[in-house]
Amino acid sequence: MGADQQGLEKAIVWLEDMPEEIQDHISKLKREGFSILAAQDFVQLDEHLKTVMSNRAKIAACVIILDIMLETVSNLSAYYPSVRNARTVGGYAAGLIFLERVLTPNEENRHIYRAVSDVPVILYSKRTLTAEEKSRVEALEKQSGRPIRLAEKATLKSMRTFISDVLGI
Repeated sequence: MGADQQGLEKAIVWLEDMPEEIQDHISKLKREGFSILAAQDFVQLDEHLKTVMSNRAKIAACVIILDIMLETVSNLSAYYPSVRNARTVGGYAAGLIFLERVLTPNEENRHIYRAVSDVPVILYSKRTLTAEEKSRVEALEKQSGRPIRLAEKATLKSMRTFISDVLGI
């Protein structure tokens, strides 16, 4: 489900631990000219984010989509040792914790992904976020200056339209 590096003009980096759930979206987005760099875990995600960072000059539009619930991830510190005690509530909030503690530049993560710190993020989930989680997302958007949007799998009709709205294309 990767993309070749020449075709990254419109790139989507997508973290989803159950890829079968996004196959229809991926097929439609590929037909629309998007390159999809799909990851099932943080190792693959890291590779894809590094690909995007090294090819930023060739990319006209990019978005990062993070599944919020990654049930097999209990602590992000296993993937990012500089980020201490990054528990994910049993995977229930892994994508959100990743956005807060790793993807958003701060002293703790040593700016691992600074080169993509302006890329819009879509948090994609089966579940509705709590009021406290929504508040955290709003605070992250203000802190980072990047667009961060929430998309619920059950109610999202068109990922293409949603992405276009986020990217302004």
